[in-house]
Amino acid sequence: MRKPEERIYHAAIHATGLFANEILFVDDQMRNIIPAQSIGMATHHFRNAEDLRRALREHSVEVDNGC
Repeated sequence: MRKPEERIYHAAIHATGLFANEILFVDDQMRNIIPAQSIGMATHHFRNAEDLRRALREHSVEVDNGC
């Protein structure tokens, strides 16, 4: 099981115990974003590290500047 197979996104939902709309999925490849969107996850397609950090902050995810 691997991205972009839809079942991996369902497995992630099941493993977390969250609803799809409570999960933010980020990836640098649009082919992996589309299935996550289709099942109701919030998504962000990032292009570089700064774009990713900005998106995480916008979704209230703490960002460690050391990584």
